[in-house]
Amino acid sequence: RRQRQMCIRDRLKNKLRIEGLFDSENKKELPEYPEKIGVISSSTGSVIRDIIEVLKSRYPLSEILLYDTIVQGENAHHKIIKALKAADDQKICDVLILARGGGSLEDLWAFNEEELARAIFDCSTPIISSIGHETDTTIADFVADVRAPTPSAAAVSATPDRNVLIYKASKLRKNLQDLMVQSLGQKHAYLNMLQLKIIDPSQQLLQNAQKLDDYEMRLFRSVSYTHLTLPT
Repeated sequence: RRQRQMCIRDRLKNKLRIEGLFDSENKKELPEYPEKIGVISSSTGSVIRDIIEVLKSRYPLSEILLYDTIVQGENAHHKIIKALKAADDQKICDVLILARGGGSLEDLWAFNEEELARAIFDCSTPIISSIGHETDTTIADFVADVRAPTPSAAAVSATPDRNVLIYKASKLRKNLQDLMVQSLGQKHAYLNMLQLKIIDPSQQLLQNAQKLDDYEMRLFRSVSYTHLTLPT
């Protein structure tokens, strides 16, 4: 039975690849700073707890919304599709994480269903898939915009590291302080230059008084010269 399931999966995989559902140009970019992260998984499993733990320690600024669904069993893909479409239709999540823990091929089979693959492809919200363990691969992983090896890794892929953000903010603050100090230094030097060009009022009065004395002396000499040269 396992061999038959693998053949069915491989045939579907080739079919969807030919149609372009796996093409990189169809992959949506993840948001840099997500405000709301939707998780499509079971509320009873350890997966959601792992994701919440990582998100709260790594990037507590984001809000986590759980879209509860069964993740295995007959017709489980219908429930997953319903939760996926509900999350996408609400348009409030910046990114969606589709996740479940590890299991057998039969346990993960819902994520190999063609209907779910097309529902993932049709979503307008970026999707990170994290199905099973690192060695498990499903059709949903190929269609999703990003594939993470574990649910915890999916949480890492969805968010920036707050420690890195704090470091960058600290570095930007230091650069801003340096620029302010440099700018103030330049302005101070310019003010000093302007100050040197300003003549003290007392000096200006003295210069004007000297000019006045000089004009008075010239005028006196001119009048004296005119008086001496007039015919008697």
